[in-house]
Amino acid sequence: MGQTWILATNVPGCTYAVSKQSALRMAGAWEADFVCDLLVFGFTVVRAYRQPVKLPGSILSHMLRDGAVYFAALALVNLANVLMYYLGNQWIASSLSRFTSSISVTLVSRLMLHIRKVADDELATSHSVHTALQFQTRAPGVAHWDEESAVSGEV
Repeated sequence: MGQTWILATNVPGCTYAVSKQSALRMAGAWEADFVCDLLVFGFTVVRAYRQPVKLPGSILSHMLRDGAVYFAALALVNLANVLMYYLGNQWIASSLSRFTSSISVTLVSRLMLHIRKVADDELATSHSVHTALQFQTRAPGVAHWDEESAVSGEV
């Protein structure tokens, strides 16, 4: 008794069967993404723990500020996706890949916005002097640029 495969690849939104060999190859690609997210999470946790200057707040607030929580969530979603490729049957093996991709894009976008907000807040609260960029223009009637007069302000 043979198996009959019906592929619905032309129907939008439908998943299709994935052979075990294909599932293992796809799992390998998602495993690389999982390892990358896990490494970034680990490095960020170590950085938050070993800060030379102890800032007020818990280590969880430092991890949230540095983005470790985002990469922990990414790693968990990727792990679920990889396990689905290994443990799921041919019809559900790739079922979490779209969800994983969507969550990855959303969380990385949120991370970039969060880092930008933190950088803007730190820039606004810093006490360093920031000077605006100013352009020197030639005064009417001056035919050439003279560095000495530009330095002294006599242009």
